Amino acid sequence: MQKGKPTVIAPVKGKGTRLYPLTLDDSKSLVGIANQPALERIFENLAFYGCRNFWIIGEYELYFYFRRGEGFSKRLNLEPEALFNYTTEDDFGNADGTRKLLEKNKIEGNILIIGGDNLTDINIDEMLRLHEEEKADLTVALTEVKDVSKYGIAKLDGQRIAGFVEKPKPEDAPSNLGSMFCYLANAQTLKDFLEKEKTFTDFGSQVIPNMVKKYKVYGYVHKGYWCDIGNPETLLQASLDVLEGKVGKIGERIHPTTKNDIGKNVSMENVLIGANVKIGDNVKLKNVCVEDNCIIEDEAEIENSMLYFSARVGKETKVRKSILGRFAYTGKKSIIGGYNIDKVSVVGNNVEMGDEWIIWEGELLTPYSPKNMKKIKKAVLNNQDLYKIINVDNDIIFFVNRKTLYEDYKGMPPPIFRRF
Repeated sequence: MQKGKPTVIAPVKGKGTRLYPLTLDDSKSLVGIANQPALERIFENLAFYGCRNFWIIGEYELYFYFRRGEGFSKRLNLEPEALFNYTTEDDFGNADGTRKLLEKNKIEGNILIIGGDNLTDINIDEMLRLHEEEKADLTVALTEVKDVSKYGIAKLDGQRIAGFVEKPKPEDAPSNLGSMFCYLANAQTLKDFLEKEKTFTDFGSQVIPNMVKKYKVYGYVHKGYWCDIGNPETLLQASLDVLEGKVGKIGERIHPTTKNDIGKNVSMENVLIGANVKIGDNVKLKNVCVEDNCIIEDEAEIENSMLYFSARVGKETKVRKSILGRFAYTGKKSIIGGYNIDKVSVVGNNVEMGDEWIIWEGELLTPYSPKNMKKIKKAVLNNQDLYKIINVDNDIIFFVNRKTLYEDYKGMPPPIFRRF
């Protein structure tokens, strides 16, 4: 570990239900942002500030992507190399997982606890400086938020946190400074607190409000970039922000293995295109991320969208403000998404559409299976069902976020979600 740099702890066990259908099969930490997994982009910023020791809590499956960190270190030319570690114990929340990690492993000095779905350019050195100068027991990264009901909200007295409430009603919020799920703490201090309060399983609703009462808890106000990647809209926005250079880094815009497979009269503006991608004639691409092995057929138009591994866009198809999952196929002359409302359409992994289909803004598709049906029906947010299943047809589940259905479409039933 780099001397003086915190050990990074990432509790990433959340189900990612708001990102369905992309997370029906995959960890939300591996969902792509501008052709890289979300967690990798988060770790990149921390490695830039010298962090080298990383612990991943709750998803041992991520070992098969990061391994021990050799590939991550080589790609970023890190010296010394990063070291990735994993836990396999079951836990009941992010604080419970952190407690078990600290109990079973010797971790000394400062620790940085960060969520796996927050893309940011936060300056860890500045946050660490505040933490050490104030001899804080816990320092919470804060940023201004528009909707206080979605986040833990802090009341500051100078730079010290005098109060903290999780997801308050707007009228009850002490400020608009929301927690970024990024905390600095002394490992031993936090371990002692969590061992004493073993019923506390969540940082936002239990640990922080109670530590504020008895410990020195400070707030570091981040004025730079931060995006809570909680739904398809923010996921896509984060990718477009990377494309525009607002956060993160990208290498070559078009992979060398793709350059010889680009057709005639192709228009490309602000794109990121992976390896072995085939692009037909008269294609138009604007603000688009395309992962490896995708196929874009003649006269297709794609704007403000993402294509994951091996997705295929059919001839004369129009894709706007949408995400296509792995091995998804749009059919020919289809229309996916649009401009009418600020919602992202998602064609999930392995969905094979027919020709001349219309997929409306905010519509979600995934292959039919009893497992997928069960997950979608059980998805709950704030004690309310998260999704409405519109139709099951041709081995595909058509569904939509209930908020989109009732607020943007005024609760109108099918055929507003339909096909030609």
